[in-house]
Amino acid sequence: VFVTIVASIQYRAMEDKANDAYYKLSNPKSQIQSYVFDVIRASIPKLQLDDVFEQKNDIAKSVEQELEKAMFAYGYEIVQTLIVDIEPDEKLQECVLRQMRRQRQKRSFKSRELRERLKLSISLALELQGSGRQ
Repeated sequence: VFVTIVASIQYRAMEDKANDAYYKLSNPKSQIQSYVFDVIRASIPKLQLDDVFEQKNDIAKSVEQELEKAMFAYGYEIVQTLIVDIEPDEKLQECVLRQMRRQRQKRSFKSRELRERLKLSISLALELQGSGRQ
């Protein structure tokens, strides 16, 4: 199953390492993005899809810890890491929606069936009541 994960990383250059931040990396955004991809690719395949949703805060913490270690040497501080959205593959979403529709139809059918039985029972009871037998 493929998922798309949207992460938001807030970072800033550390004041006491401003030279490192300016001279050691020409494109910090790209470097941070690479680390985020690596950490997410390493952690997500180990989890079931439901666990990915449940553990998104743990995944964000893991990404943040790895980024802090890596980016400190370049003079950057990671302020906050958030997993903003987890979106399963479109085919999986369609499959889940179909399954939900089937379940609703099944409940609707059972409900209709119960109503018909109830109507039949009431009409039989009224018929028996009208004939003097109860």
